[in-house]
Amino acid sequence: MNKKILRFTIVSMAWLAAVFAVNAYQIECPKALKVKTSVENLPDGWEVIESEDSTLYEPASLSVFYNKPVKMIEQKPEETLIGRKNWGKQFELTWLVSPPLEDVPFYVNCSYDGSFIQLIKKIDRSVNICKGFYSEDKYGKVENNIVSINCTNNETNETNN
Repeated sequence: MNKKILRFTIVSMAWLAAVFAVNAYQIECPKALKVKTSVENLPDGWEVIESEDSTLYEPASLSVFYNKPVKMIEQKPEETLIGRKNWGKQFELTWLVSPPLEDVPFYVNCSYDGSFIQLIKKIDRSVNICKGFYSEDKYGKVENNIVSINCTNNETNETNN
């Protein structure tokens, strides 16, 4: 009898742990992209001189879209002032990413300085909230653009960097 109770207790605890487990992860724009350009439609009589150098692009910003970014449904985050110092302010941005339609996901879109390059990544359906942080100096100039977000399935869970 004690073995049955023990087994039932263990199974119950495992089930509860699975139900209340918080699924959290970070999405970060790739730090740098090396890009080489190529010509797709080279006219007759012309040739391309290959350069040994490739251009290095760094992430400039991150945004969240409902559906693929080509559909242009960018999500506006809720902005909260979370700190104020002599040097400026710190803000938290919160995106709600619970899809209203089961088959249409949310995406993160990373844009890169000095280019038209944009990378997208699907946000896992198991999360419902994503947060990012940025700071402004005392003159209101943004000091660090958001290039990563923390996502979780529990709004009360702390997702600070």
